[in-house]
Amino acid sequence: MKRGWKLVVAAVAIMALPALAAAQMMGGPMMGHGPVMMMHGGGMPPFPMFLRAARLTPDQRKQVDKILSENRETFHKLFQQMHQTREEMANKLLSPGDVTAKDLEPETRKLDQLHQQMMANSVKVALEIRAILKPDQIKRVAEFHQKMKSLHEQMHDLMKQMGPGPGEGPMPPPPAE
Repeated sequence: MKRGWKLVVAAVAIMALPALAAAQMMGGPMMGHGPVMMMHGGGMPPFPMFLRAARLTPDQRKQVDKILSENRETFHKLFQQMHQTREEMANKLLSPGDVTAKDLEPETRKLDQLHQQMMANSVKVALEIRAILKPDQIKRVAEFHQKMKSLHEQMHDLMKQMGPGPGEGPMPPPPAE
């Protein structure tokens, strides 16, 4: 169980690493998606792949484990609060009678706040982990990220060529031969 949480926390923490590296090199703000989006298919590979790409030394692995263990409880608490808030929202949506957006405002605001807290902690942890990486390791992770991005784009293009899925609109005409 402890190892599973380490991986979840690590995934959330490291997903900002390539964006942070790019932002630092370009001198601009970090761009990207939030941790929840990334954990549910939002475009970045899971942390263990990044660890492999970085090729951490045993000492670096110990440092990463320490960073993650120091932040595990915070991430766990935020995940629990987000889950609880989503359940409250679902209960309202599935209750009898009319439900309006105004009825869901408290849960929506709370989820926004929790998401901001999650992102702030993710960035903090990612920066702590990035600080222990050497320039060549950051370069390897950035190259890995670019390759994964290219694969994702290829998969997206392939899926577009297959036509829309159920509920996605009319089928395109077959290609001319």
